[in-house]
Amino acid sequence: MAVAILLAGCGKKGATPVAQATITAWQEGDTARAVSNFVAADWSARPLFASDSTLSITEDQVRSFSEADSKKKAKDLGLQLDLLKKLAAAITQAGTNSAAHGDFAQARKYFMSLGQFGAAMNDPGHMKLVQMVGMTIKKNADIELAKVGQ
Repeated sequence: MAVAILLAGCGKKGATPVAQATITAWQEGDTARAVSNFVAADWSARPLFASDSTLSITEDQVRSFSEADSKKKAKDLGLQLDLLKKLAAAITQAGTNSAAHGDFAQARKYFMSLGQFGAAMNDPGHMKLVQMVGMTIKKNADIELAKVGQ
């Protein structure tokens, strides 16, 4: 994936974003490493993403953009959200595969990580669209987790 993804967040200045290793591995096409990094990440830590990402934009900030900036940021946001949705789908598939092979403990790890990630994206500091994607990811993870038993 040659798309340059700007990672977003709020939190300690200079802190390595929680999602950085996962996103980097995903962009490099290393799905196994991306999935492993995703499951190992502490989604309660901040920042989730680098501070210069459109994922960190709030509703108030959007109102201050020029029309040209708004269009550019909307395109960037769409690319980033698409990447995150594809990553979430890969994690879901890994969890489904684990459950199908009887490894319910590993399946739970995948779905719990997805739920924690979705909850983190649902943070009020993000734009509503990012929050909605976070809610959807969390909801889907909760549904899948219920299938393998908690």
